[in-house]
Amino acid sequence: MKVLLTSILSIILIMGSTIASGEDIKEKFGIGFIGGLALHTGSVIDGLSDTSSSLPAKFNISASSDAENAGIYGLDIFYGLTEHIAFDLSMTYRNTNIKVDGIDWGDVRTIALIPSLQFRYPLSQIVTPYIDFGMGININGFNESSYFASEEDVIMDNSLALKIGTGLDYFLKENLCFNMALDWIYNKADTADKINSGQIDIDGTTYKTISGEKRGIWETDLSAFYLQFGVRYLF
Repeated sequence: MKVLLTSILSIILIMGSTIASGEDIKEKFGIGFIGGLALHTGSVIDGLSDTSSSLPAKFNISASSDAENAGIYGLDIFYGLTEHIAFDLSMTYRNTNIKVDGIDWGDVRTIALIPSLQFRYPLSQIVTPYIDFGMGININGFNESSYFASEEDVIMDNSLALKIGTGLDYFLKENLCFNMALDWIYNKADTADKINSGQIDIDGTTYKTISGEKRGIWETDLSAFYLQFGVRYLF
């Protein structure tokens, strides 16, 4: 992350003296690189409950949960539909650690693929603020910690991704700009702790189970503000 931000600032310092007009984006394609931080706003774990009648209770339904703020990295593809409206396709990755009652449950890896529309209002030949709205998909994967037995797999569904945000392009040259953005991304998905074997060992006792049986269910809410910085080249 520090390397990315340092590189972006270096580009600004080197090219700041050669700024050119960049407000006209109509019929221009672009590709950009994104880096930043996901600041979580979601409740993380909702509706936690045990669902197996044949196994000892594992989950505290009143547990408190927390998700660390996580770095984000990605790409975006851009096309100017008019001078004031642009299509944007963002692809970002983040790896979020989750703790419940202070216990490490593991990491959620999310790829957010979100097409959106930007509504842009150039203030000058250099500065263009915008707002954007989008809808796409969060591709989620739960990498459980040793809190879960080897006979347990935590399965997190993919989810609807909604985006609303604002940003600003600062043109360094006609086809190159520095970008800052703050987007809110919705990501809430059904999650289950599933048994992957016909038996499970719990505290030295072996219990017979049915493969695929759910030991617990909940919703994982990793909705977050994405604070992003990047560079975009238009051609």
